Amino acid sequence: MYNLFMALSEIVTLLIWAFGILNVVEPLPGFIGLIGSAIFWLLLVAHLIEIIYFSKTIKNSEDGLVKGSLLTLLFGIFYIKSIER
Repeated sequence: MYNLFMALSEIVTLLIWAFGILNVVEPLPGFIGLIGSAIFWLLLVAHLIEIIYFSKTIKNSEDGLVKGSLLTLLFGIFYIKSIER
C-alpha cells in the first residue's frame, strides 16, 4: 500500500511540475496563469530548501549527491521519505 501511495504521489508531483513549467514557458492568461507561476516558483524554492536541509541524508543515500539532489528537486519530501525508510 505504501508503494502505491508513493507512486501516486510522484505522478501527481510530476503533473504539478508540468503545469508550472508549461505556464512559465507559455503563460496562461488571467488567474490560472498566476496560479501556475506561483506553483512553479513555490515548488522550486521549497525543493531547493529541502535539498539544503536534507543534504547529509541525500549525500549518504545510494543515489549519491547529484542524482539524489535532482530527485529531491523533482519529488521533494516523497524522495526523502523513500531513502529514510
